Amino acid sequence: MTGVQTCALPIFNFIAAKGGRLIYLCGQDTIGEKNLLPGSVLEGYLPIISCSAKLTKAKDPRIRMTAQDKKIKGVSWGKNAAAFYYQKVTPSKRANVLARVDGHPLLLKAKVGKGEVIFFAGTTLGYSEKGEKQKPFWETREWQKTLKALFRYLNKKK
Repeated sequence: MTGVQTCALPIFNFIAAKGGRLIYLCGQDTIGEKNLLPGSVLEGYLPIISCSAKLTKAKDPRIRMTAQDKKIKGVSWGKNAAAFYYQKVTPSKRANVLARVDGHPLLLKAKVGKGEVIFFAGTTLGYSEKGEKQKPFWETREWQKTLKALFRYLNKKK
């Protein structure tokens, strides 16, 4: 078991047993680069079953909301928010895909026992090519609003 897995296990056990909630934000060296998912303790708790070993550069970096995403009050990606690189993931059967990039899941959520985990597969890498109107999601006001909305959603009383 890696250090990440050792630290994560008590957190995920608490979420499942007590109804806790967590937002898992990917980065450049998150799951895929270190191959942390297959057979790890993370596998049973995250709303994904596989993750690409390398980051994927988006051909169409615009973030697209799904109908499920619209149910979380305050989530808004705007017209120009873009994720230029992301971890290509395969959702688990229990996952709800909240947003996509390049047609692939970008924001997912799933029940974990009594709790819930939200997983974001985007990274803070890349910028738009010349002439493109897309703006990196992390530089948009919508990203701040979306994070606040997700925290409000996860903090709501059951």
